[in-house]
Amino acid sequence: MNGKTSTVEAISATDLLRGDHRRIKELFRDFESVDRETKNYIARTAIEEIELHTLLEEKLFYPAVEREVEGCEEILSDSREAHHIAKLIIAELKVIPFGDRYHAKFEKLADTVTDHVDEEEDKLFPMAEKSDLDLHQLGLEMAHLKMRAVAHRPYLRERFRGAGKTAAFIALGTVVLAGLGWLAASRREELVGR
Repeated sequence: MNGKTSTVEAISATDLLRGDHRRIKELFRDFESVDRETKNYIARTAIEEIELHTLLEEKLFYPAVEREVEGCEEILSDSREAHHIAKLIIAELKVIPFGDRYHAKFEKLADTVTDHVDEEEDKLFPMAEKSDLDLHQLGLEMAHLKMRAVAHRPYLRERFRGAGKTAAFIALGTVVLAGLGWLAASRREELVGR
């Protein structure tokens, strides 16, 4: 390699999840410093982001790690429990009125998710990165699932709509993913040929 980071390397599963973690943590920080109306928007956005992130981890990342990474059972068990707690808090947030109680529950969600994120990044991700798990292929699969899921989540879809360009975003994403798949296959062939 020539020292430059390739597009394929930038889409590893752990990089994708770390990006989600950064966005969610930023939303939690922003929640504290904005007006009431913006808090409502940020809370709804954070909940959508967390639900989407949880989908990626539970459908693709955790099963792959469970199959390929030795010694991860306890961390995965803790992670699944953290997801369960977050889902319970989110279910409550979806039915209670926006106000002081909502803010308190949202802050509890932020604490729960932040602790979970720190454990994943400190323990689980390094284990996955040291294993034989193909994080680039898994990252492509996760990115594809994420794009499909965004298309079915109205609140997130609005964030990507721009001037009514959701279909263009999804089409562009599909083309990008196809290109990344081709690059990954080419890169794999190049490495095997060495």
